[in-house]
Amino acid sequence: MSVAHRTTMKKTKPEQYRQGDVLLVATEPAAKKKIIKAEDGKLILARGEATGHHHSVAEQDGMLYENKHGLTELEIQAAVAPFIHPEHKEIALPKKTYRVVRQREYVPKAVPNQVRD
Repeated sequence: MSVAHRTTMKKTKPEQYRQGDVLLVATEPAAKKKIIKAEDGKLILARGEATGHHHSVAEQDGMLYENKHGLTELEIQAAVAPFIHPEHKEIALPKKTYRVVRQREYVPKAVPNQVRD
């Protein structure tokens, strides 16, 4: 491969959105899925143990799944869906499928703990 060709090739990062301790990464949807039911009209992506607040999307805007690998996926079906949490700025999510990643605390030689909201 010539130097000129290598310099024109760009690596693209997946589209990502972070709201507090929740990271959404655009992904290709997995084949086998288990639906995660909505609660009071909301798809709950993460719940704060300390505050009871939650990161969510309205049920009518998408679907929440557990894929065949045990990972959570959020499929936005509306053109744009608000991703909300009472303590964070609302994020407008475009129509895509996202892997839901929870931030973890790192303590050397310890089991990773999810960050508490």
